[in-house]
Amino acid sequence: MAAAKKKDDKHEHHHKKRSHVEQIEERIAVCREYAAHWEEYFKCFGTNDIRDRKVTDQEENQFGKLSNLLARKLFRFTRYVGDKFSDSDDILELLQANESLRGMQDFSDANFSKTEVTWHQIFINMHRAVGRLTRELPAEEHIEGTDTPPASGGSAPPPRGGPPGPPRPGGALSPPKLGGPTPPRPGTAPGAPKPPRPGAPKPPTSKFKP
Repeated sequence: MAAAKKKDDKHEHHHKKRSHVEQIEERIAVCREYAAHWEEYFKCFGTNDIRDRKVTDQEENQFGKLSNLLARKLFRFTRYVGDKFSDSDDILELLQANESLRGMQDFSDANFSKTEVTWHQIFINMHRAVGRLTRELPAEEHIEGTDTPPASGGSAPPPRGGPPGPPRPGGALSPPKLGGPTPPRPGTAPGAPKPPRPGAPKPPTSKFKP
């Protein structure tokens, strides 16, 4: 009887834990989706400076749809991201200031630059918020993603995945990146030749000559 009750308690605990994990995963998915829309929004005016070309009706319609989508989903995004993101007012302010692509063509250099900088800072903070949400998951439940912000001046999303882990005990060291120096093994002097480990795979040879 006691063993059965203990088994039931363990099952209930697992169910509650799984339910909590699923809630966090749903929050992360919603926030990533909104960040993807935010990136598409920038591509409408920032990838190719709209002040140097003619804006088509199709581009204007696409920009309007994205603006409305971001405005409609802002409340849901804010609720799911919680206190890990505090730029919601800046999003709304930017959407209201940029009513149309043709209107943005009349922006001064300073105003256009301010728009791009504001967008980029919000984009960075979105991905940091997703990273903080990801850290709330148990270690065995971590889903693919990172809170590394994109490089300044670009609109590409942050790189997925993380840095390579340490070599397994008894296994071969990971091959160095092409073009980079080979790190010395522990216990050997810098610059000393490293004897090959029996059975270890040879590192790939670059096809490109320096």
